[in-house]
Amino acid sequence: RSENLIQQTIWMDGETVPDASTEVLKKWWSDNIVWPYPSDDAKSELIAKTNLDATQVNNWFINFRKRHWIKLFGKGQQPRNEDESARALARAFGGSLEKAIEYARYL
Repeated sequence: RSENLIQQTIWMDGETVPDASTEVLKKWWSDNIVWPYPSDDAKSELIAKTNLDATQVNNWFINFRKRHWIKLFGKGQQPRNEDESARALARAFGGSLEKAIEYARYL
């Protein structure tokens, strides 16, 4: 328990998430670029696969969306749902949602 607390403290002080955990999270991200908001069940799976806690997984997605996903849309134009996101991403990538998905794999 204290080892986990030490790791959490280090990560909260600006250290990065371990590479293996980041790979798992990025894989989920790229598979779900249209709506990168994991359900509670998906979060539970990610927590189990990454050995991170719920707060760390939530923070990773919040930060990754801010750094990458939101920038794909016009300023102040963040989509409100998955359908709106799919249409906006297709527009942003020349009418091709497949190009948006491909882009997500290289982040």
